[in-house]
Amino acid sequence: MCNDQAISQNPTNTGNVFDLTPANDGCLYGEQQGVWFRFTAAMAGNIAFTIQVPNTTDYDFAVWGPYSTLTPACPPVGPPLRCSASGVYGNTGLNYTALDVSEDPYGDKWVRFIPTLANQTYLLYVDNW
Repeated sequence: MCNDQAISQNPTNTGNVFDLTPANDGCLYGEQQGVWFRFTAAMAGNIAFTIQVPNTTDYDFAVWGPYSTLTPACPPVGPPLRCSASGVYGNTGLNYTALDVSEDPYGDKWVRFIPTLANQTYLLYVDNW
């Protein structure tokens, strides 16, 4: 997840344990067909990303953190730092023009970037709605 590195996933099931609950799912309202990622900022700066999907697909996501440990509890205990549950099809993610940090199904699929310090760890859940 660094330097524009592409990661390809196509989740199709929820697994045997539901990781997301009303205490930690933020705007997602539960778990669908998702995958977890963990990443650590190598240096201070801003975190922005694009989740590229076909124009006929609805992906949602949430980001938790920052954590000072490389192995934070997964699933996370509290609500996400950023969350998008937009019902719009197509690409989604964190960008530099969005002002909101969380959005419901009527959102535009983009929420605000995350300022970070070096060595802070984050959890990302990508949901194939």
